[in-house]
Parts: sequence; structure tokens; C-alpha cells
Amino acid sequence: MDVPKCYLVVAFLLSLQCTDAGGSCQDNIFLEVGKQGLVPCHFEDFDIIGWINGDGDVTNTSPFIYKEGSQIYGRGYESGDYDMHPNGSLIITEVKLTNEFNYTVLFVPSGGANEYFKVPVKVYVPPDLGYPVVNRRTNQVVIYANTRGFINCSMTGIRPRVDLEWVASSDEISLNSEHRVTDNSDGTYNTYLTSSYKVVNSPTGRVSFICRVAGQMADLFPLVTTVYLLLEQRFPLVNGLANQQHVVLDVNREGELTCSMDKVSQDVSFELVTIFPDSSDEILLDNENNITVNGDDTVNITLTSRFRVLSDSTQHFTLQCRISGQEADKYPEATTVELLVTETTSVLPVPVIDGCYSQPEACTLMMTMEETITCSVKGVPHYYELNLDLYTLPDLRCLSPITNRIDTHRSGYSDIITSCRYIVDETFIDTMVHCFLSGTDRNIQPVNSTVKAKVIWQ
Repeated sequence: MDVPKCYLVVAFLLSLQCTDAGGSCQDNIFLEVGKQGLVPCHFEDFDIIGWINGDGDVTNTSPFIYKEGSQIYGRGYESGDYDMHPNGSLIITEVKLTNEFNYTVLFVPSGGANEYFKVPVKVYVPPDLGYPVVNRRTNQVVIYANTRGFINCSMTGIRPRVDLEWVASSDEISLNSEHRVTDNSDGTYNTYLTSSYKVVNSPTGRVSFICRVAGQMADLFPLVTTVYLLLEQRFPLVNGLANQQHVVLDVNREGELTCSMDKVSQDVSFELVTIFPDSSDEILLDNENNITVNGDDTVNITLTSRFRVLSDSTQHFTLQCRISGQEADKYPEATTVELLVTETTSVLPVPVIDGCYSQPEACTLMMTMEETITCSVKGVPHYYELNLDLYTLPDLRCLSPITNRIDTHRSGYSDIITSCRYIVDETFIDTMVHCFLSGTDRNIQPVNSTVKAKVIWQ
């Protein structure tokens, strides 16, 4: 028999098994238990393709499933446990441990003699938690520890048997490990890696390494758990305040703050992000990183942020200062900054009544029996109203009150002018005019936002 020509197939843990006429299958196939499985093959120009349990002399053994022409037959097909693809591939409805077997393919080419060849199939079971478990946690594990200690990695309920390994920089940490594997009654295994470690060199005060499946089986179980060993807990310094995870500051609507940390990895930077409110329309941040290189492969980073509160209704906001970049996972510590916006007496200007603005003492207005009186204020937030009262004249009403708002260059602020035309039949002694700012509730007045004028009738 001539040696068949084989074509290179790049596949997951697969090598090519060839026939000398019309087809091929892949062997060393791993199928996941509990899922539908496919044993990939491709045949052409055949009369019959059949699958047989066993890899010895099976010439007198009937296939449990076979395809003749376009029809599929056999007890495996009738039970629903198996099916076949039109190209001859075997379909296993639900993979079980018993499907780990050396199958034999019966290949009957058109006009040719029967041919047999084996197709090994293996099964696998993913570990219980998917990832390797380090100190009872998975995926990314942060450990606050000393320069010497013990660390464990394990995977349970896995098949086939595998070994675990640490992947670490020998310049930073040394690991002395022991392996142990135990059998479970369901055909799976538990594998353990117990290690002692010693930190050799860590200018940043933290070391990272991973636990993973070793060898070729790593392709079958690619998930790894990364360990961040922190020799000290360090939070970013906000405005120079050390060892504080939460900082509260009183600020104006515009200002500057700094965030810094010394001796960090070279491939990281700082970021200052808004936690509350979540709208970028309310807070504007202008951040700039300044990096100083040290002589031990570390850097010192200072972030300077200039902020501006855009919304007049925002009285407090929360930021978070944290490390970003490729090695950011080494620095899980973040400092939360709560900024309380304080208003000073100079924020709201005092209204003016026809040029009269004396305060706190009332100024004097010269008024006639019929006139228009005007009150104005410049540069106040849009949610304030300007009110004009002649409150010692109970029978007096404005004949034609008018209020105008003029937008200013500052977003959300305006100049307000309120006027009132009045007529009185007789003069009153000690008449007072009152002009004041108020919010949504007219009875609530901001501090230093009012002016009074004593009226002298002409």
C-alpha cells in the first residue's frame, strides 16, 4: 500500500491521521464532558463510512453508526447518542467519560476494499472555578504580605491530570514548590501547588506573578490567576495628605488639587476620574502628569488637576485618584476625594435700587407720587429671582411690573433688572423699599443679597 499524502492542519492539540484514499481524520482530540462533541474528519468518494468501538482486530465488529450514501444507520444513531456529518465526522450528542476511547473508522471507498484506521479521542473536564485558585481566590489576587511567606495554588475537579506552575521574575522573587495530585471518584483530579517564597528585590514594594497549568495542557486550560504581592499598602497622596483612603476638602467652584505617589513602576501614570456626578457636563477636569525618574527603575508621579464646576446646582462632587497603565493592577489602592463647594459672601452681588446700594444701613431715595422704580443685580446664577417690595405701603401695587434677564459671558449666570410703575394718592412717613434675591422659595433669601431704601416724597 502506498503511503498517503498528508496535509498540515493547524488545530488545537491535534495531529493529522491520514488514509491513503479520499479522506482523513484528526487524532488526539479533546472533547469537553457534558457538551456536544465533534470528531473532525473529511472523506470523499466513499460508499460507506462507519465508526467502531475499539482499535484492535475489528474486521468482524459492526459499526455502532455508519453512513451509506446519504442515509445513516446503526444502534448509536437510533439511540440518539451519535450522529454523523455529511463528510463522515462523528458527532457525539453529549460527551461522557466513557467517550475517551480509541475509535476505528471503517472506510469503504467507491469501488475499493475496506480500510480501517484508528482515531484516538480524549475527554476533558474544566476545573470547578475555571481559574487556578490562589489562597482561595481567582483571576486577580491581591495579597498584603511580608518579604517571606507561603502561597498555594490549586485546581479541583479537572481532567486530565495536570501540573501547575508559577511564572515569575527570578530577579524579584524566588519560589520553592511542591506538587500533589489526588483522584476523585468521578474521574476528575485535584492538583495542588504549595510554595514558599522570598522577595529578592522590589523597589516598588510590590511583586506580580501568575499561576497556570504547566506544559502542553496549558493550551487546553489557558486561564491564569495573577497574584499581586503588596509588601506595603500605599494610597495616592491628595494635596500631600498621606495614608488617607478618603479625603474631604472645602473648595471654590474653580481650583486645583494634586495627586502623587513615589517609587512606582515606570509604565504607569495617574488618572483622576469623576465618581459623582456621572455627567461630564457638570465638572470639567484638566489633568497633567509630571513624572520624575529615579535611579532604581522606579518613578515618582504627580498629577495636577485644574477643576471647574460647570453646574450651579452642584454643591459637592466626588473624584477618585488612581494608577492607570499596563501595570495598574499592581496598585489597587485608590484615594477618593470628596469636594464640598463653599459659597462666600462675595459670590452673590447686592442688588441696587435706582443707584442706591448702601448696606446694611438703608440708603435714601427721593420719589414722587407717580414714578417707576427699578432694582437691578449683576452676575447671579440663573435659578435666583429678583424681588421688589414696597412693603410699608400695603395698598400699593405695581401697575406694570417688568423683569428682564441678560445673559453674561459666564455660563448659567445673568444680570436681572426688575422695574415697577406705581401711583400713590398720599405720602407715607418712613416708607421703605426692599429689593432682594430669592431661590425657588421666595421666603428663603441668600445672605447679603438684599438692599433697603428709605423713601422721601417730593
